[in-house]
Amino acid sequence: ELCDAVLDLPSNPVPGETGAFLPVNKNGIDTVPYSVVVSQGVARTRMAQVFAPPLFPCVMLGRDNTASKAERPIVYTHFHLTQYRRWLDAAIAGAKATLLEDRRFVFVNGWNNWNEGLFLEPDRQGGFGRANETTRALLSIASGTSLPKISVIVPNYNQARFSRPPLDSVHVTNCKNIGVIVVEDSPS
Repeated sequence: ELCDAVLDLPSNPVPGETGAFLPVNKNGIDTVPYSVVVSQGVARTRMAQVFAPPLFPCVMLGRDNTASKAERPIVYTHFHLTQYRRWLDAAIAGAKATLLEDRRFVFVNGWNNWNEGLFLEPDRQGGFGRANETTRALLSIASGTSLPKISVIVPNYNQARFSRPPLDSVHVTNCKNIGVIVVEDSPS
C-alpha cells in the first residue's frame, strides 16, 4: 500500500478548486467568486464518502497571489464568512461520516500564508471573524452567534501588591469579551 490517506488540497487552483468555472480575467488578474470555490469544495467533500483511501477535507479561506505571482495571478473574490462556514460545516460533517473517530481531521488552508491571501489570523478588515467562525463551527454554535465570554480568574491571598501584573496582562489582550474575577482568599 503506497498511500494510507489523501488530503483534499488540489495542486492547481484551476480547475482543482474551481471545477468547470473558468476564471474571469480582470486587468490581467484571474478572478473567481469564492462561492464557486466553496461549491466545488462542498461537492468534493460529498464525493469523499466513496473515496479510498480516506480523504481528509481541506477548506480554503481565500486566495490572492497577486503579491507572489506576476503573471496571471488568481484572486477569489467576494469572500464571506457564511460561505466559509458552509464549506467548513460540510467538511466537518464529511469527516464525521467517513473517517474513523480517532482520524477525524479537517484541514484549513489558511495559516499565515499572507502572500497567497490565505490567513486565519485576525486582520484590520475582518477582525477575528475567520477565527471566531472556525471556533463556532468546531463547537457546533450557530454562525454569527456571540461567542461565550472568557472568564479569567485571578487568585489572590492577601497579596494586593502581586495582583497588578496578572490584571495588566488581561487588560492588554485584544479580546473584547472578557470577565475578570479576582478571588481574595484571605482571612479578615
